[in-house]
Amino acid sequence: MRVILVSRLPPAHCGIAEYTSMLAETLVRNLSDVELALIGTKVKEEVRHYVEPYSGLDVFQCFTEDGGYRGIIGCIEGLRVREDTVVHIQHDYDIFRNNAEFMEFLRGLKEGGLKIVVTLHTVAHALKDVEYVEFQRILSELVDVVIVHSMLQEYELIAQSADPRKITRIPHGTLLNPYINYSRSKLLRSLAIDVPEGLDKSILITVPGLIRPVKGLEFFIEAFKVVRRKYDVKFILVGSPQGQDFKYLQRLAPLFSKLEDVVFMNKFLWRNELLAYLASIDLAVFPYRDTAHYAVSGIFHLVIGSKKPPICTRIPKFVECYEIAPELTSPTNSPIDIAEKIEYVINNPRDVRDAVGKLWEYAVETSWESVALKHGELYAELVHP
Repeated sequence: MRVILVSRLPPAHCGIAEYTSMLAETLVRNLSDVELALIGTKVKEEVRHYVEPYSGLDVFQCFTEDGGYRGIIGCIEGLRVREDTVVHIQHDYDIFRNNAEFMEFLRGLKEGGLKIVVTLHTVAHALKDVEYVEFQRILSELVDVVIVHSMLQEYELIAQSADPRKITRIPHGTLLNPYINYSRSKLLRSLAIDVPEGLDKSILITVPGLIRPVKGLEFFIEAFKVVRRKYDVKFILVGSPQGQDFKYLQRLAPLFSKLEDVVFMNKFLWRNELLAYLASIDLAVFPYRDTAHYAVSGIFHLVIGSKKPPICTRIPKFVECYEIAPELTSPTNSPIDIAEKIEYVINNPRDVRDAVGKLWEYAVETSWESVALKHGELYAELVHP
């Protein structure tokens, strides 16, 4: 069986690139009957393909986010396409920005008789725009399977008249952190972070992942000021802006300059660095804004795979947190609500330990090995109905 994954891929600084890389690496490691090929966006100049650093597979650079999607068909034709070939596209509106051209690309694949799977990492809510409702409905008619990560995504598509028989729910995979029991100071020094004296005794809090406006860092900064007056806490932020979001970081700069007990490093973290970073902190906060999208957070899965307590806002992106550990969910992302929830975590270690235990069970249940097996079973059903 041959599976062609189409997505952004490392070295692109993108959560879905990391997701696809983890899926590819686990498929290669665990499913001997799956022959994998990777088709990605153009991220390296003057080369047709490059080696993806984690799976060791060649990535054929065939399209850009703004268009040229039919070029993917040419790349696929250049690979060994057989009757048992499945094309699995990792779709997000930031990766495939031209809806009309993407639909033409799908029609071209369909004309070639290929089995098509699309993972919708983002499902647009009906309130976003009628164009997206129509796009998602027609997409479900054209492809063989639509994968989503949450029940909210699944039922939103059904409410928009997508074909329920085409929709399957496979949870987002979780990487179980190998650095959980390592020394905090050693982990931080491995990231070239200057560890202030006494940092080991402080409560380290972060807002993890790529820096984007949706993450609501300004709300966390105000909440941190409140908590800092009562507790020995430090705000440690290591990350880089995504795409053009350096302007957002520039807007935050005056707030950072006036903040005490903060360690900030503008640095993109590669996978092992990110795992070391998450293993070193005590608490991860997600003060995200709500949007007209349904998605699931990859960095949330990395946090629970690191056995760390998350504080999540009550928005669709963190429905898993609310379902499993509602005590760690803040009703809004207002600084007062976030500060109260941080203080709850600090003051209730036994309850928080129980909540983290429930989330760890979910992390194990959604390990990449388990998720890759579900994908393998899906591919097999498509090519051998």
